[in-house]
Amino acid sequence: MKYINNNSKEVTVPSLTSWVNTIEGFKLITNKLRAEIINEHLNIDLINTQQILESRTKVHVEKCAAIAYCSGWIAIKTKKFIFKKCKTCQNNLTSSNNADFHNFIIKKEYCGKRWLCYPTRSLFDFFAPVEHITWNILNKYAHVENIVKYIMLFISVHINLNFMKCEIH
Repeated sequence: MKYINNNSKEVTVPSLTSWVNTIEGFKLITNKLRAEIINEHLNIDLINTQQILESRTKVHVEKCAAIAYCSGWIAIKTKKFIFKKCKTCQNNLTSSNNADFHNFIIKKEYCGKRWLCYPTRSLFDFFAPVEHITWNILNKYAHVENIVKYIMLFISVHINLNFMKCEIH
């Protein structure tokens, strides 16, 4: 649903049906999960991508490299299979300018061929908390039935997709 806010800007919000479906899905999943999982995960701190980009600790460098590489893989797959005809969406996902977090991807190039994809900073910033939340939940609850659905629901509620600025999608 779209509306005009106080600053005369168009804003998209989930429809009432979407909220009802989300709540019903959440109830369905939570009936199968223990209540303490939900309370525990509400306290997961979101990752600060600027901090890991500026840090030189081994853990942060490796985390940054993994997030950049995986978000590049996501970008190339979505460009190829989902947004293959939409230049706006493709531009929201991939970058032609090299950034610091692309260094690991550059090191993985083969014989100077640019066959790997370089994600935008906004895709990197989106994927970092997704990875962080997923790792935190799976680290302790990977054995729980329907945990993937729980993670998807949790991420859809807590992570913002506003970096995808496309009138069509």
